Amino acid sequence: MLISSVFLIGMGITKNFTIGNLVGPTLIIYTIWAIGQFYGERKIINYIKSGIAIVLGFLSFITTLLIIGTLIVKISHH
Repeated sequence: MLISSVFLIGMGITKNFTIGNLVGPTLIIYTIWAIGQFYGERKIINYIKSGIAIVLGFLSFITTLLIIGTLIVKISHH
């Protein structure tokens, strides 16, 4: 969130809204790096594991949202 706020402040100051295109990739790269550091030694496999962890977390989040949304729609139509 701090990284996002820095980008948003930069966009507001410079009025350059194409900076927003860098937010997503920057956050993903930073997250992969941070989780890779958690695994210990600086080996490429640690960063691959962190990338897999991010993808699995995102997929489980989206799946949960779809299930909850589907249940809400089914309940509200009865």
